[in-house]
Amino acid sequence: MVLITATLALSLTGCGTPGGTFLGSVDKSKPREHPEMWRQVKADPPTYVPAAWPAGKSTGLEHGEWLIDPQDGTSHFIPNEELAGIQPGVWKGEAYKITNRYSKQEIRRQNWLTVRESLLKLPVVAPVELVCGLAGAGAEGVGPGTYTDKKEGKRKR
Repeated sequence: MVLITATLALSLTGCGTPGGTFLGSVDKSKPREHPEMWRQVKADPPTYVPAAWPAGKSTGLEHGEWLIDPQDGTSHFIPNEELAGIQPGVWKGEAYKITNRYSKQEIRRQNWLTVRESLLKLPVVAPVELVCGLAGAGAEGVGPGTYTDKKEGKRKR
């Protein structure tokens, strides 16, 4: 019963918590946004550099950084200088749109923690019948055994 109440409450609240969000994977079956920005230089794993990057220029750490998708190994080179009129921060933002930041295992773990945090923050409102049932109260609201009649001060069975 408590589980049903918690499930209902979660469905009504949408599992959202302040500051808590669900992680997901990039849907790589959809067309890439701004594919003209990137040029594929390797097929396995897929590796991309900016389309305007000169063919013979090094992609070492002195020229930028590599953003590597932990789920499929796809790599994108992000230059540390303006290229084709685009600032490094924009290159990084475009690469983040099409690259997973977390492995599938990390996503499952983080999402479980978010759900757990949501459950712990739910107010506990239990029906009176459930509380009475757990306390062992009978249909008349009095549990089995002896009790004292407050009016008469006598023990009854």
